[in-house]
Amino acid sequence: MPKRILVADTSALLSLSIGAILERALQIVNIYVPHEVVSELESHSRLSQHAADVLRLVRSGRINSLTVENTVRAELLAAENPQIDSGEAEAIVLAEERDIDLIITDDFVAFPQMRKVTQARVHLSPYVIAALVVTGKLELEEAETCFDKIARHRGWLDAALYKHARAYLVALKS
Repeated sequence: MPKRILVADTSALLSLSIGAILERALQIVNIYVPHEVVSELESHSRLSQHAADVLRLVRSGRINSLTVENTVRAELLAAENPQIDSGEAEAIVLAEERDIDLIITDDFVAFPQMRKVTQARVHLSPYVIAALVVTGKLELEEAETCFDKIARHRGWLDAALYKHARAYLVALKS
């Protein structure tokens, strides 16, 4: 089965790293990131081991860093949509330029607006965790443990994001 291709923003990559699931995810997906996401990871890596771990995967080529050609479109997306930061805007443009139909983010403020401005499907990182279960690379119980670890670390337990993201795993039970 060929690997699925997706574009990820910083927040989703950090969540997958926190859940200790990012390297396993690379068994089933090829992840592409724009250079702005790499810059964000570099900034975060000074304070976050998880960002440093993701950056190591980028530098080793296991996560692919690509240049966005239409930087004007990315700048306009960020300027016209205050919920979308420059990394998310570049992720959208990269997906469009490379004809990649899947973007993952964990920025729940940007999430609905990202869905409005692109034809790519935009999902939260638990989508990747659920895909690992579906492909037999992860047991459901382990996926739930991973998700709960991310939720606790990221402060999602009392947030609307938690309920929405948990739906990916709940759907696997039915």
